Amino acid sequence: MRLNPDKIKYLSKIIVDKLADSEDVELLQKKETVVKMLEKIITNDLQIEDSIEQEVREMLKEYSQTIRSEGLDYESLFRDRKSTRLNSSHIPLSRMPFSA
Repeated sequence: MRLNPDKIKYLSKIIVDKLADSEDVELLQKKETVVKMLEKIITNDLQIEDSIEQEVREMLKEYSQTIRSEGLDYESLFRDRKSTRLNSSHIPLSRMPFSA
């Protein structure tokens, strides 16, 4: 995962603090509870993304010979395959229930 748990906690707190300071947002639960919920959501989304990236790596591994022999750009293929996989999977990121 690209973000460690401490960074996720830090970012979640900043986001919730900004929302709580907004006149347009009313938190229906304690700030700490909302921060924990957001941490779970971010962690879940990053885990889903990691899983999809691993699938794409495995898929491209099967074509590594062709990729090399034809001089194809691995990073570009990776991004395209990842994007296609995300779109075709219909996996809604942030699908976690909202409970701390």
